[in-house]
Amino acid sequence: QKIAEKLLALFPSMILHWLKKSGSPITPDVQDPENFSIAERIVKGLGIHERNAAQIVDRVMILYAEHDLNASTFAARVTASTQADFYSSVCSALSTLRGPLHGGALAGTIELIDSFSAPRDAAHYVRSALARGQILSGFGHRVYRKDSEGGGDDPRSTMIKAWASELAQTDKKT
Repeated sequence: QKIAEKLLALFPSMILHWLKKSGSPITPDVQDPENFSIAERIVKGLGIHERNAAQIVDRVMILYAEHDLNASTFAARVTASTQADFYSSVCSALSTLRGPLHGGALAGTIELIDSFSAPRDAAHYVRSALARGQILSGFGHRVYRKDSEGGGDDPRSTMIKAWASELAQTDKKT
């Protein structure tokens, strides 16, 4: 348990340092006040000062942590079941995030969105991709499918959209 707590404590610093070194346009403040929660350290490190932002990030992290048996959780469990050490199990879990069908879906989505110079280009691309039966990375979900009554959305998305809207109302720059 001490190893898990140590890794969780380091998590915000790792994210902020990675952003700083990756050439991100975001310039994080990598100072970590000890009395902040994990979400507060991430939000404040990104320079976001809206008072409800940390609470929203906290909720989103809980939603993702409690999201069934996904690929990264499965990988960590398989590695741990071989009696490998905790660090190896975490590395296995993190490695699955690179794949385009798990955490890497977001990277593909961001690349796709950045490739459009105007909204009409996006609309044209999406229509033609759907007409060809092409899967659009980051849109839809492998498990949660739309049914004839409109159900089947990823239950997290409804909550995250509402929270993002709440945050956007607080500060138009966020």
